[in-house]
Amino acid sequence: MKAIGLMAGAACLLAAPAAVAQQERDWGGIERCAAIGEAGERHACLDRELAALGLLARAPVTAAVQTPTSPPVQARAVPPAQPATAAGETIVYEDSTPREPAIANMTSSVTTARLDRGRGLEVEAANGTRWRSTSSVSLRRAPRAGAPFAVEQGALGSYTCRIESSTYFKCERLS
Repeated sequence: MKAIGLMAGAACLLAAPAAVAQQERDWGGIERCAAIGEAGERHACLDRELAALGLLARAPVTAAVQTPTSPPVQARAVPPAQPATAAGETIVYEDSTPREPAIANMTSSVTTARLDRGRGLEVEAANGTRWRSTSSVSLRRAPRAGAPFAVEQGALGSYTCRIESSTYFKCERLS
């Protein structure tokens, strides 16, 4: 086993000077190309060197490169900006529909409640609003009619519903 390791190490040491010489030869042509001042000639020289090293599939054909020219640009008059609206004016868009106002805090009582495994808990409050749970609610039975029900507004338009004083859950308004 040691003999195989020694032979592999010797082969690597003997191949190292040849690899260094090959690398120096490769960079010599590239350094000559880098010294060329004109961009087109420099690129053609680099392409030839890379093709000779086998790093480029084929040597490119030298052809006159024509740069596209665009027609001259004519100046146009810019229309004046629209005047800003007065401070008291409100901009109304034709397709807009008014949204229902957000509920900051609401206290009511439960009129009806339905507990469903697939959709969670749906509650109708005494003030006519309907709410559905968006987080899991662990209840054995639906809340009774007349139980205290409160809604508090959370961050980013979310709501937290509370039934009686101990059951809290995230909810969304249905109506």
